[in-house]
Amino acid sequence: FATMAAALVGMYSSSPPSIDNKYHHKRRRASISWSHLASRVLVVLIGVDLLLQLWLHCDLIHVRENHQHGSGGAAAAVSVHSALAIPIDTGETSPREETLLPEKEFEINILDTLTKAGIRLSPEAEAMLPSSQEVQEMYGSRPVIYGLDQCETFRNAMLKPSDRMVAPAGIFNTGTNLLSTIVRRNCKLPDTDDDEVWHMRFQAPWGKHNPPSFRYKNVAPQGGVGINQTNVLPVVVIRDPISWMYSMCGHPYAANWKHSKEICPKLFVSDNHSPNNHGTPKLNPVRVRYAMDVSRSYESLVGLWNEWYREWMEEVDFPFLMMRFEDLLFHPVPVVRSICNCVGGFPKQTEFWYNANSAKGEIGPHTGGSGLFQSIVRYGNSTFRKTVLSPTEKVYAKSALRKDLMTIFQYDTELHF
Repeated sequence: FATMAAALVGMYSSSPPSIDNKYHHKRRRASISWSHLASRVLVVLIGVDLLLQLWLHCDLIHVRENHQHGSGGAAAAVSVHSALAIPIDTGETSPREETLLPEKEFEINILDTLTKAGIRLSPEAEAMLPSSQEVQEMYGSRPVIYGLDQCETFRNAMLKPSDRMVAPAGIFNTGTNLLSTIVRRNCKLPDTDDDEVWHMRFQAPWGKHNPPSFRYKNVAPQGGVGINQTNVLPVVVIRDPISWMYSMCGHPYAANWKHSKEICPKLFVSDNHSPNNHGTPKLNPVRVRYAMDVSRSYESLVGLWNEWYREWMEEVDFPFLMMRFEDLLFHPVPVVRSICNCVGGFPKQTEFWYNANSAKGEIGPHTGGSGLFQSIVRYGNSTFRKTVLSPTEKVYAKSALRKDLMTIFQYDTELHF
């Protein structure tokens, strides 16, 4: 810009040659006017150039800060899949970010969360709560959401906000009901009625527990009929695989494998996990029956977790978000705000609405579900996690669980084994 402006000044600052002196004075005045104009253009362009350099510098600082947070394992996840932790409002601007929240929004205050949810604890119950430090050591200090860079693509595909929909997806026991409930109660899209829940769906219209390949092939009887599946932004819930396997023991749903209440999750066929005749433990296969009478087999519960989320990460070519179940417990406000912002929505009311009870209800296969207090006590406890698997199972799980997923969602710390 500066070079171009200088050229303009050079072209018009000197008096042009003239044969007729009669017009020389008039042409000189014109030359001076052009020179003044070119000088002003030069000042404007230099200013624009400086602003652009300042913007790039600020963006570089923001990227570097995110990287530094990620290297510590307590904030932004760094991976080949460009997972994004929810950014902090540092006072700098960055056009790449979808949501900017103040640092205080990420503080983990478990007792405050329970109080706002209307739960009053006795001293004995309060003593059962995990510390904020313990939770941070397991899951980091900030929530992690994969796919925030796809939000603009989704919004641009449907410029009319009232055409957009949000729907949870996830394998069994990952908190999809909880996500659906708190998003519906806290998020509103422009040009929609306050009581309208059409846009905050109960589940992905192809069935929330089905793999993403069922999109356009299946219509879920509950909440899927008449829905344009293209208009839906799936929010996939992933969960710490160790605690997830524990929950599968109590509520296996459509997954079948050899196990009992006493011996579970039972990743190997042998009840005592002893090696077979070949010296290698035999894995306990899992079979899952999905919609349309489709059944798929997996080498174990670990294999089911790996493959179900691998398909989302490697085979999906449409916008989606993926978030952690644990962040619904310890970071519900920034997580829901980010999801709502992604589709162009805004908070439904000033005060955030918390769900204190089991989002699954107490009917049929959902009987015995955990409420907010029970979930925080159990899944915020690093000691509990170490009791889920046998020593042999821990060795297998640590080596077999997908490294990319474990790293992106910060499930790869030693506290998880």
